[in-house]
Amino acid sequence: MAYQLGTVDNVTSYVTVSGKSTIGGIVANQESSGGAITNCVNYGTVTASSYIVGGIVGSGGNSMINCVNWATITGTDCIGGISGASKNKGEITGCANYGTINASGKSGGIVGQLIKPVSNCVNYGTVNGTWSLGGIAGYVKEGTASITGCVNYGNVNGTTTGNGGILGLSESAATSTVANCVNYGSVTGSWGIGGICGDINHGSGSGCTNYGTISGQGQLGG
Repeated sequence: MAYQLGTVDNVTSYVTVSGKSTIGGIVANQESSGGAITNCVNYGTVTASSYIVGGIVGSGGNSMINCVNWATITGTDCIGGISGASKNKGEITGCANYGTINASGKSGGIVGQLIKPVSNCVNYGTVNGTWSLGGIAGYVKEGTASITGCVNYGNVNGTTTGNGGILGLSESAATSTVANCVNYGSVTGSWGIGGICGDINHGSGSGCTNYGTISGQGQLGG
């Protein structure tokens, strides 16, 4: 589906999807005025030569609830197992990713670029790239974002800065909250590497636990 204006429920895709940018396994562009995407599953690989790519939806304008991705998702940046990029309406909750994420940066096991609440999601897939990578979310540019009750089991394999087991990088224009999350995956990079968060410029964390190995050059934290 290219544009979603209504609700999408109980849809399963086995189709391989490839293109340039803003593509998803179920929906390419979910409008903010549209309804939620619920109980959807993707098994088909999704590959782009550019950005905003997700296993369920490319650009997520509203809620994504109880969705699962099993496939490999590949692109440059804003790449996620559930959503590539998100807008500030709705939430992402009860979702799971099992697929590998291959990207340059700003990518995560659940969502690449975040600007809405994420709760009770689980990532099992490896996240491969350079910077701003997270087991749950990669990047928060602006606005308010929260990650609550999420678990990451996948390794986060970065090479440069701002990589975390739950959240990679949150800019100073954003307010990010990470609470009651657990990371089991290893996290690698150069600077600003953390078991829970890589680099949060403005926000807070509470009640989180890390079991993963952290590797880098400096500014490292469990």
